[in-house]
Amino acid sequence: MDEQLLRIFQSELRTQCEFIVIGGRQLDAFFHAEQEGDSIVVWFAIQGMLVSAANASKLLWGSKAEPVLQARRLLRESVGVTDDSPLSSRQLRNDFEHFDERLEDWFAASANHIYIGRAIGPPNLVAVGDQAPDDQFGHYDPSTSVVSFWERSVLLSQIFNEAKRILSILPQ
Repeated sequence: MDEQLLRIFQSELRTQCEFIVIGGRQLDAFFHAEQEGDSIVVWFAIQGMLVSAANASKLLWGSKAEPVLQARRLLRESVGVTDDSPLSSRQLRNDFEHFDERLEDWFAASANHIYIGRAIGPPNLVAVGDQAPDDQFGHYDPSTSVVSFWERSVLLSQIFNEAKRILSILPQ
């Protein structure tokens, strides 16, 4: 592979990893300052981290429609990324990105239409009876860094740490 192409991929990967780290630092600052107020800042940071992680994933693995290109494999090798990397999956980002479709599917299937969206706190923060509902449209637990959408979840701390690790390897 052409060295220039690899450097361009690495540069774009650096940008996405920097965005992830910025989002993680925003979350950390919000919760360590014990700020009260608008949770939109939290969700802005989370969404930014998820979108940037998905962009990094596309750089590292390509899109589903195309075969794995040699450039992507070489990029992964250049930064020591394996297939079990926290950056590999785009599913949770897809849930948030295709929110409209998830909402329509849920509304058609839900008997009660009890909407729970973008909650912040422990997993049992919102309960129906003695159980947290499975169909929450976004939940973030700052004590564990778990962000969820319905039954799918990721540890933002793992995404953050992987981005920092990659940044330490990438050329400036």
